[in-house]
Formats: sequence, structure tokens, C-alpha cells
Amino acid sequence: MSSAKWRVVVNALCLVGCALLVASAVIHLHLWSGSYGHIPTVGPLFLFQGVAGLLCAGLLAAFRRVVLMALAAVLMVSTAAGLLLSHYAGLFGYKENLAVPYAGMSLVFEFTGTAVLACAILLCSLSRRPLTWVERKEEGRGKSGTGLMSDGKSAPRPTAVASPEPGRG
Repeated sequence: MSSAKWRVVVNALCLVGCALLVASAVIHLHLWSGSYGHIPTVGPLFLFQGVAGLLCAGLLAAFRRVVLMALAAVLMVSTAAGLLLSHYAGLFGYKENLAVPYAGMSLVFEFTGTAVLACAILLCSLSRRPLTWVERKEEGRGKSGTGLMSDGKSAPRPTAVASPEPGRG
């Protein structure tokens, strides 16, 4: 796939990830403003997730950097893990029920957003693979490894220089 196509796909994945992070953040802010805001420790965490999610989504939409993609993915997966931990084991003295409004939707947004951003990170790492030795050598010789420079003349070949002392190549 060409570099331009990679960029379009990665940008689309980033924007989808941003939208899912915003949806998760809005859900947490909505719940915080209602009954969850009064729960000790859990309430402030809902506020933190909402604000951090909106801030991270805004930064990711504006700059689209791999580190921001990773930060957003970690925020979403840790939020989902917190909900599941709260349901199955309890968290900070509070045990959640997955049947409450927005719990299932929040999990879908967070896990889907994590997967989408993980795909974007993977595509970025695949598109930026380092050149092999042969590719670097051909790149230095001119167009398409033909040995011709852009002006059509032959590329200069390196010459071997004899060293006066052994071991000094």
C-alpha cells in the first residue's frame, strides 16, 4: 500500500478512536453529574476519566501521533478494566452491576476504541519499517537501484583506498 493510502487509513482509524473516546468520556461525565459523583473515590475517578478522555481525544484529533494513540488506548482499556474489576471483585469498596444504564455501551465503546487505535498503531509501525541494507544501498545509488542519478548520469562508484597500515581499513 502506498504511503498516502496508509496515511488516510491511519487518520480514519484515529478519528474513529477519538469519537469512541469522546463517547466514553461523555458517558462518564453524565454519570458523574448524576448519582456517581457522590460515591467516594469512584466519583472523582469518573470525573477524571471524562476530562482526561476529552483532553486526550482533542489532542489526538489535532496531532495524530503514535504516543497519543497509545495514551488513548491505555485510557480506554484501563477504564473498561476498572468497570469489570468493580463488577467482579469490587473496587474501592464499591461493587458495580453491569446491568446499570450505560455500562454495556461504555464497554463496547472502550474495547472497540482500544482495538481501533491498536490497529492504527500497528499500521504506523508497519509503514515505518527500517530500510534493509540492500534498500539503503540502492537508495544511495540513484533511481530504482539503476545506478543513474536524477540527471541521467552514472552515479559515482566508491573506490577502494589502500591503507598504508594493516588493520586500518
